[in-house]
Amino acid sequence: VLRDELQVYEDWGGLFVLASGNSNTDVDVVADYPGHYRLASMINVNAVDAYNNRVPKFTNYGANSTHLFAPGVNVVSTYPRNRYSYMSGTSMAAPHVAGAAALLWSFRPDLNASEVKALLLENVDTLPELQPLCQSGGVLNVYRALKAARAAVPAVSSG
Repeated sequence: VLRDELQVYEDWGGLFVLASGNSNTDVDVVADYPGHYRLASMINVNAVDAYNNRVPKFTNYGANSTHLFAPGVNVVSTYPRNRYSYMSGTSMAAPHVAGAAALLWSFRPDLNASEVKALLLENVDTLPELQPLCQSGGVLNVYRALKAARAAVPAVSSG
């Protein structure tokens, strides 16, 4: 049922950003859902330490099942009782990518989901140690994605 609903969302034009998980597992080998569905509209995000680009011991990974890394260690987040706290996990990393996608769409509302995904994945900061751990082999770089979006030729309207 979940896969069917995700397919409907994809058909509608949505982009689904998800956290890969926090069990230090190769999700190419051990299926983890919903990431294992591998729909074109999905971006499966791993965590990285933004201060040193090291892969934390908790993050899941997968050369075929995951797409990129984003900051997910000691991220300031909201916390119960009107407080803030430092938190770590792929659930801290995925919002960076979702926010980057929203920023790209606000800058270029003519882009479709696959174009936004491509801009994000093709403009990462590639690192040799990340090559075997995700499809893009790199860490989210919003600035590069925005520069690439600005340089991309807008779609020509046929109407």
